[in-house]
Amino acid sequence: MATITYTTKFAGTLTNPTSVILTNSDSTIGIKRNDTGAVVVAAGSALTNTSTGTYVYTFTPPSEAVFYTSYIQIIASGRTLYHETIFYVGINEVEMIVPSAVVADYVIETLSLFTNVTSLSTWPLYRSTLPDDDSLSDNIAAIYDISADLKTKQMDGGFVQRYGIRFAVRAKDYDTGYQKAKNLLNSVQTTHAASVTVGGTTFIIDNFSSTTGVESLGVEKGSKQRYIFTTDFLVTIKEQ
Repeated sequence: MATITYTTKFAGTLTNPTSVILTNSDSTIGIKRNDTGAVVVAAGSALTNTSTGTYVYTFTPPSEAVFYTSYIQIIASGRTLYHETIFYVGINEVEMIVPSAVVADYVIETLSLFTNVTSLSTWPLYRSTLPDDDSLSDNIAAIYDISADLKTKQMDGGFVQRYGIRFAVRAKDYDTGYQKAKNLLNSVQTTHAASVTVGGTTFIIDNFSSTTGVESLGVEKGSKQRYIFTTDFLVTIKEQ
């Protein structure tokens, strides 16, 4: 059995939203198997609210040693957000590492590069979305789980799991956005054996390997004309 744990916070405090279910924006997938694209959990499946701001979903994965993607819809304060998370089911055991959750906690709590999501926070970091709302600052960022380098073989014969992470930075001013993305790129390069606790489980981030520099995507569509920058990494994460 595999268990997904998802937490929701407002202003840094665990809070129950109006609704949390497994579904993508097209209402076609709850959880899919990445290697075949097969839907293994139907859209609309409800997570169990085990405590304030904590939701879990348990399912039987059809195969081990492959990646899966879960799609979670959150409705809160009249807004609907979607989070896409890649996770891996290991051989002879079920393990759940949500790379974006671990890395987001690290860059917020340890490196202080971003802040938790609130309407009044400075440089809030969202997961899997760059929201656009009049109550939000122009200067925000998002973290995404992207295609991963599944395993890297070490000289001793062991394997190290690496996960793909993308950051997107949006800013009203070009130089401000570029400098923020560059600061992120520079700051994570010195990471070594950093300890991060998420949902009661402690993870170790061994290192970040940048796969791109800071890339400008130009000006976003629409009338607000804000600039967007991205930078990608392979991140080595393991459960302590």
